[in-house]
Amino acid sequence: MEKRRQFGHWEGDNVVYNRHRRALSTTVERKTRKVMIFRPRNQTAKAKASETIRRYRDLPPEAKRTMTYDNGLEAAAHETVTAAIGMKFYFAKTYSSWQRGTNENRNGLVRFYLPKDTDLDQVTAAQIRRVEEKINNRPMKCLNYQTPNEAYAIEMNKLTTHRNL
Repeated sequence: MEKRRQFGHWEGDNVVYNRHRRALSTTVERKTRKVMIFRPRNQTAKAKASETIRRYRDLPPEAKRTMTYDNGLEAAAHETVTAAIGMKFYFAKTYSSWQRGTNENRNGLVRFYLPKDTDLDQVTAAQIRRVEEKINNRPMKCLNYQTPNEAYAIEMNKLTTHRNL
């Protein structure tokens, strides 16, 4: 059974909205359950890679070890991300969403706040950040009732403390 002992392993996916040609990209860190939500300017692999690089560029290498996606075309530019920030990519088997179960769970929470019929063109970046914060500030039993933000902060603090020794 997976114990999630090592920090820095992420799962990623797109949350596509019906009748709209827009999507949100979500990534979730497996150990801390922290989710990052961003809206690429379009659904191309290049746009998603660009936003992924922007969100992860400043993290220490230990916080961006791996990313696991499904086999969708939105991750076709994964080599660009690896070259830019050093994050290795893996892909789940087709029709095996359970291999990225943490991310699927977080996508359900995103849908709670932004249902399928939401027009993403009417949603501001500030609203997306608020959804991200609401999800990351929910205490979780699997985290000993810490929030994902608290668990993530502890892990990041360990990295900076270790580097300063």
